Amino acid sequence: MPLRLLNPQNGHHLVEVSSTNDWIKNQDIEPGHWIIADNQTNGRGRRGNSWTILGEEHIIFSGKIQMNLSSVPITLLSLFAGASLLKAIYNWMPDLKDTIKLKWPNDIYKNGKKISGFLVESEIKNDSFTVIIGFGLNIFGEEVPIEWENKIGFLLESPPLEGTKERILYSFIDYLNASLVKLMEQTGLDKEIQWIESNSTLIGKSIQFSVDGILQKGVALGYDRQGFLIVHGNNGMKHILMDTDPNFGVID
Repeated sequence: MPLRLLNPQNGHHLVEVSSTNDWIKNQDIEPGHWIIADNQTNGRGRRGNSWTILGEEHIIFSGKIQMNLSSVPITLLSLFAGASLLKAIYNWMPDLKDTIKLKWPNDIYKNGKKISGFLVESEIKNDSFTVIIGFGLNIFGEEVPIEWENKIGFLLESPPLEGTKERILYSFIDYLNASLVKLMEQTGLDKEIQWIESNSTLIGKSIQFSVDGILQKGVALGYDRQGFLIVHGNNGMKHILMDTDPNFGVID
């Protein structure tokens, strides 16, 4: 089954939607299409968490792609999707490279505050491997609820220029499509992973995590070809983490 990339011309715009990921799962929406919404009333994050977009200027996006290699791990897709948005931001705002980084597996942070989160979902039906890639990006806002003020932030500190949202969006689609081709052809993966490592919040940092319910500590070394995090434990053992856990975090 052929690879169906996102087509920049196959976009849909809605004023309000419950969830962009749920909307685009509709079987009548073919792979290659994508949606943006002004407002989302029931946004979802990873592990069933809710995701609320903030600010006066933001992007709420979901796209549907089709792949012919169901063995590509979701973790690697998530990592490459987050990196694609990071590249789009760097492309238009190179002065922000030192302050905006990727937090494994796919969140984007600015100065220690989350500005973007992804939700990647897949479905295998008959011969079809369909992937939904959704994200929210807080571009600009003047207020953050007090309970989130130390955790959530915005891409920009002042109102963006006209067309900023569209430039980021279409650049993201281009970068994502290029990454998908690399995944399918298995070319340039190591170079892509090295780029992600160099723009990550974790690499070289001391972290804590759980293994079989036991709290561990170690140093994040990098990512493997599955998108998993490689950690050198303080006990001298190498650990391969498939995902974060409730105890996961950087040790100050």
